[in-house]
Amino acid sequence: MRSAGASRCRVRDPTGAVQLAPPEHELIQRAYVYSNSSLP
Repeated sequence: MRSAGASRCRVRDPTGAVQLAPPEHELIQRAYVYSNSSLP
């Protein structure tokens, strides 16, 4: 895994959210946000 490269490879979405290059981090982030948003 490229820890140094991943930290540099940041993609800025049109929404202004900064996501890491690895899809794993993206899925974890999305899942975390969704789990918090789904809370009543």
